[in-house]
Amino acid sequence: MSDVPDDVFGSGAMGKGYAVEPNGNNIVAPLDGTVVMVAPTKHAIGLRSNSGIELLIHVGLDTVTLDGKPFTVHVKDGDSFKAGDVLMTFDRDMIAAHNLSSITPVIVTNSSTYADVLVQPSDETDTTKPMLTIVHQ
Repeated sequence: MSDVPDDVFGSGAMGKGYAVEPNGNNIVAPLDGTVVMVAPTKHAIGLRSNSGIELLIHVGLDTVTLDGKPFTVHVKDGDSFKAGDVLMTFDRDMIAAHNLSSITPVIVTNSSTYADVLVQPSDETDTTKPMLTIVHQ
């Protein structure tokens, strides 16, 4: 997260996590769980895994300013989902046309409830490999 060019995400103030540069236009669920929040501007989704891990997926940096235009959310608050389900699609070209980054932070917002949250660095997103390891108290 320290490489993310954003003061809030880069500082880790919201929790531990990782960021990816999406290579497509879909945001898929990284785990099984329930949707706990969809931002009114559709750029962010809050998730809770079946084991209690809380994630925030924030598509792009400063994309809140786009007022939801490049985003189509396929879930709503309270919906259950499985790992691999498409949660959202977005228009990367529209984000780029506004000179914004599509870097997508994925934050464990309840990081402090765990002994540690370890990120497995990767140059590519391989959906078959875990990006995070949660170390329980």
